[in-house]
Amino acid sequence: MDGADIFEIFYSNFTGSPDYQGLSDVLDLLNRKYIKISKTKTGFNKADYQTTVDKILDGQIKSIDYQGGSNNHLALKVLAEEYIRNNFGLKSSLEYNFFGRIPDVISLDKNIIFECGDTDPWKVTEYFRNDDNLKVFIFPYPGDDEEELFTYEIIKGKEGLKDYLLQKQLDGLSAVKKIIRARKH
Repeated sequence: MDGADIFEIFYSNFTGSPDYQGLSDVLDLLNRKYIKISKTKTGFNKADYQTTVDKILDGQIKSIDYQGGSNNHLALKVLAEEYIRNNFGLKSSLEYNFFGRIPDVISLDKNIIFECGDTDPWKVTEYFRNDDNLKVFIFPYPGDDEEELFTYEIIKGKEGLKDYLLQKQLDGLSAVKKIIRARKH
């Protein structure tokens, strides 16, 4: 998996300016084997996705229950909830505060997180910095040439992930402090 693959995972429908540093940090974690990323079939197809979008548009699924994002984004949240229920037998919550970040969908036991559509890559590093035993799924928008919907499961690859992320954060803060001290003189 290379940088282009990571970009496609996090920015499947993005037209703005991506966070290349965040993408680089995720790729670094992958290359150092601190995380593993695997592409998984969801059991849903593009027709399921479109049906869910249509139900949101028709009011059969209340968008207020899935606050945050476009109808396409909400459809991914609905399918993510169903995926957690079908594959893990767990109920989930939406837009729940988890260590200062708001995952799109999180299992009630707080061990499974789904980020739907375009995703800030920093969320992944922040989630693992707080709990490195999570399963974090990125559920991208379906591509034009894809019939099946996929998700990308990200899990800890080796011990030391949390410590590595905390050290990186401390190193970054030290660098900022050094710049501030240099400006004062």
